Amino acid sequence: MDVTEFGAWGSRQSMDGISMRLARQYVIADDSVPARFDILYGFAGLYPELAVRNRFSL
Repeated sequence: MDVTEFGAWGSRQSMDGISMRLARQYVIADDSVPARFDILYGFAGLYPELAVRNRFSL
């Protein structure tokens, strides 16, 4: 396996409020190339003036 391209590599893309990140790096100890994939997202009220507070809890 040619590992010269896997020193350290990463990429990040953002689309429609969702951010995704991919990172890969060669591990010399076990001759592998693990990948890490992170997704960051959130939500917010689009119309806060229409929000209702419920005073009763379950």
